[in-house]
Amino acid sequence: MTQHTLDLVSQEWKNVLVVDAKHGTVHAHLYHKSGSEISRTVIRSYLTREELEDISRGIYDYVFDGWEENRRRWASG
Repeated sequence: MTQHTLDLVSQEWKNVLVVDAKHGTVHAHLYHKSGSEISRTVIRSYLTREELEDISRGIYDYVFDGWEENRRRWASG
């Protein structure tokens, strides 16, 4: 799941937050306005498809609960 925002200067959509599930963990990447990654936070590890599906149900809330804060942080950086 990805949170994008429109950069009004470049008129391009930029990453704010990306949550992915690679290498046995679900993790979140936060980005600066410049496009560089500022952090990677592991949300939870998984071993089976069923565990990943269970984690995925909560990712929507994880992204949207932090939406405004992530956008403000992106805009200030």
